[in-house]
Amino acid sequence: MLALLHRPLAYAVRQFVLKDASLGFLVLAGVVRFWPTPWAGNSPKEVLLLHELEGLLELTEGAAFAGAGAVRVAVLDRVAACLGSDHSLVCERALKLWENPKASGCHVIDTSLTRR
Repeated sequence: MLALLHRPLAYAVRQFVLKDASLGFLVLAGVVRFWPTPWAGNSPKEVLLLHELEGLLELTEGAAFAGAGAVRVAVLDRVAACLGSDHSLVCERALKLWENPKASGCHVIDTSLTRR
C-alpha cells in the first residue's frame, strides 16, 4: 500500500511546498512527528522518509527556519539517530542527506546544534 500511495502523495506535498516555501517547516515537523520508531524495525519507511526529508530541505528556504528552532533541532536529532541506526541502508541514506550541500545550506544541519 505504501508503494502505491507514496509517489503521488510525495509529489503533492512537494507542490505544496513549492507554492509556499515558508510553510515547508510545518511539513518537516509533520514528517518528524510521524517518524517510525527505531525499534519497530521499519527501515524501508525510514529510508523513504529520509529521501523525502532531503527533498523538502532542498525546497525550503533557509530563512523559513529562522523562527523554527524546535523543528531544526528535531530534524537534526532524527538525522543523527539515523546515522547511528543498526540498518546499513538507513545510515547510508542519512549520510547522503548530511553531505547534500543544498540540505546543509538550509541551516538545518548546523554544527552548533550537534551534541558532543
